[in-house]
Amino acid sequence: MEQIIDAFKVSSIEIKYLLETDLTLKSITNIHNKSGDDVKKLDLDANNIFHKNLDNCNHIYKYITEEDNEETLVNKQGTYYVSVDPLDGSSNIENNNIVGNIFCIFSLNYKKEVISGKNIVFAGYCLYGPKTHLVCCKGSTLPEIYQLINNNFICICKNIEMPVFGKYYCCNVNNINSLNTPFNRVYNSCIKGIRKVRWSGCMVADVHRILLDGGIFFYPSAKKTPNGKLRLLYECYPMAFIIENAGGYSYNENFKSILDTEFPKDNLHKTTPIILSSLVESNFIFT
Repeated sequence: MEQIIDAFKVSSIEIKYLLETDLTLKSITNIHNKSGDDVKKLDLDANNIFHKNLDNCNHIYKYITEEDNEETLVNKQGTYYVSVDPLDGSSNIENNNIVGNIFCIFSLNYKKEVISGKNIVFAGYCLYGPKTHLVCCKGSTLPEIYQLINNNFICICKNIEMPVFGKYYCCNVNNINSLNTPFNRVYNSCIKGIRKVRWSGCMVADVHRILLDGGIFFYPSAKKTPNGKLRLLYECYPMAFIIENAGGYSYNENFKSILDTEFPKDNLHKTTPIILSSLVESNFIFT
C-alpha cells in the first residue's frame, strides 16, 4: 500500500507543477474520451503521469483511468485493481479554478474480479487550491488529510468525521428544471431548509466542502443525462467510500448505497446518479 501511495504522491507533485508552469492549458486536443468529454492537453499530461507511476507497481493486477479505453495489465500475480480520474474538473483550467484527481484501490477475489464498491480497500483524492491537500481513507478507518509542504505530504488532520448537519448543498442548479421527480424532492428540501448553494464544477472541491462542513452533494439523473453524468468507477465509488467511512451516506438512483452497485465490468465508463450527504440531509431523500 505504501508503494501505491508513494506513486500518487509523486503524481500529485508533478500535476501541481504542470498547473503552475504550463502556458498551453487552454489547448484542446480534438480528442473525446469514452464518456464523450473534450480532452485537454493537461488531461493527457496528467494521464501520462499516472501511467508512468503505476506501470511498475507489481502489487497491481490491472488499472484503468478515465481517459483510457481499455485496462492496463501490470502484473498477473498482482492483488489490487486501481481506477483513476487523472484530472477532475478540467473545464476549470482556463479560468484558473480548482481541479483535482481521484483514485480508488480494490481488492480482487480468487477469479481476479471486483464485485462491487464493497471491494474498495483504499481511496482518496487530491485537491489543488490555495493549498494542495490529499485526502485518504484506508479500509474502515476515518479519512485523513495531508498537506503538500516542501514537496512532502504531511498529515495535518486525522479521524475526519462528517458533521451530522450542514448548511450547504452542492448541485448544478442549471439542471433543476429537468430533474427526475425524486431528485426534485431533495432539491426542494434543501431550499426549505435554507441551505446555501455551492457549485464549483469540480467534484473533488464540492465533495471536500461537504466532507468538512456537512451538507449534501447531488448530481442526479436529468432529461439530458438519464443515467447521470459522473463515472461510477472513477468518481462515485471512491467518493462514496470516503463519505461513508466519515459517517455520511451515499445513494444511487435507487436510493441504495453507491458501494452496493455492481462493478461495471462490461462498461468501465458507466455513469450513475449520485447523492452524498450528512445524516440530517439524508432524511431529505426519504421524506
